[in-house]
Amino acid sequence: YYRRLFVLDCQLIHLEEISLARLGAWLVRRSHACAKRLEEAVANLKKCGIDVGTLRSQWRAQVKAQTEKAPRQSKNIADHAVEKVILERAKLEDAAAAIVTLETRLSAIPCEEEEAREAVGLDLQSARATSARVSAGLKTMEKALGITGKQQLAVLKGDPYLRARMNARALRSRIRARIIEHKFERTKIERAFHRQMQRHTEEKNHAHTNASIHRRKGSIVALIRKFNKLVDDMKDLRRDGKAPTESKLPRKLDSAKIFRLDVDDDLWQDDPGLGDDAGDVPGWLGNDKIRDGIVAMLEQDRCLEEEER
Repeated sequence: YYRRLFVLDCQLIHLEEISLARLGAWLVRRSHACAKRLEEAVANLKKCGIDVGTLRSQWRAQVKAQTEKAPRQSKNIADHAVEKVILERAKLEDAAAAIVTLETRLSAIPCEEEEAREAVGLDLQSARATSARVSAGLKTMEKALGITGKQQLAVLKGDPYLRARMNARALRSRIRARIIEHKFERTKIERAFHRQMQRHTEEKNHAHTNASIHRRKGSIVALIRKFNKLVDDMKDLRRDGKAPTESKLPRKLDSAKIFRLDVDDDLWQDDPGLGDDAGDVPGWLGNDKIRDGIVAMLEQDRCLEEEER
């Protein structure tokens, strides 16, 4: 009896030693791989020539831009946009008045009173930063509003052309997002594949997969028809003299070509009729060094986290 217990204990100890040895070997491999990846990430980070602070700010901007909800349509979307522009203009005027007041106070303080001048200087710096931020936001809002005569924004409230234009802009953003989801949503393809494996005939497999992949195609086509209907409405309003004479009509979308993801398709181009303006391309999108630097920075962060674990 005791001999059997001894043999079992020896076997368990032996298996435990083997398990610990394998675990140690696995940890060594993981550690070496992590060190190698970290070395490559640091080298790529130095190669891009951009500081980590800039890369982190660009990464936050990328996350914010790519996770932002697509704008939705609304009957009062134009009125809300006009109200926001009016409010932002009032804020900008208040900020400008505050800057003038602070500059006057600063010039009236004697040079000997350094503390008072420093306090007013900080307030002046904050007011200028607020003015710059409000001004940038106002430009974006006015660009989205898009038509001329922004000096008479209050008159535009309830304007049918402006409402159709803002709704068309929001609708096109939704179409873009839905097209991308339609092409790159892997979960649906994987689900279709697993269901396909349960089928018996090749013909049924092909039909089922094809139906699953193109399940959302009908809803996207419906959105495109709705967008084109808004363009027709804007055309009618312009013909009836209910739109600014210098305004441009947006381009219609072709549902037969839109699923090809052609970069030259009208969906992916700036449309002057909707107030689109390419402006400055963000660094995380158009600068290859920043893009490579972000990848290297994230890889470095993951390696450092793995080393801590």
